[in-house]
Amino acid sequence: MKLKSRGLFAISIIFSLAVIVIVFWITFTDETIEYILSFNILFLLLAIGFRLLALGLWGVRIVLLSRSLGYPVSLLHSLNMVLAGLLAGTMTPGQAGGEPVRVHELYRAGLKVGDATAVVIMERVLDGIILTVTGIIIM
Repeated sequence: MKLKSRGLFAISIIFSLAVIVIVFWITFTDETIEYILSFNILFLLLAIGFRLLALGLWGVRIVLLSRSLGYPVSLLHSLNMVLAGLLAGTMTPGQAGGEPVRVHELYRAGLKVGDATAVVIMERVLDGIILTVTGIIIM
């Protein structure tokens, strides 16, 4: 990491920690301690488990979509791609940074740029279909 990058990184970490301290200082009460002590660890473990399952299924979906176009992409590379896309998405407004990262990673895995873009767009289309169907069922 270059010296300038390290300085900017340190500034961002200090700023983030300062914001966390300020939020805790403003919102921390005796009730907060009660809530923390009454926390059920089972629910945390279930949430983490479901999140890991969702990430794994996302990776499998990328593998299947790539294979449907005739490109073998390993599950490990796909999971790495999902995590890299999530990281980029959290740093960009509207989570828009994750898709270009996944396209690039699919390109590095051997897909043509157009095919990689089709895989990523089809992911979003499938998400939209699932959300629509789920919304209709819930309504």
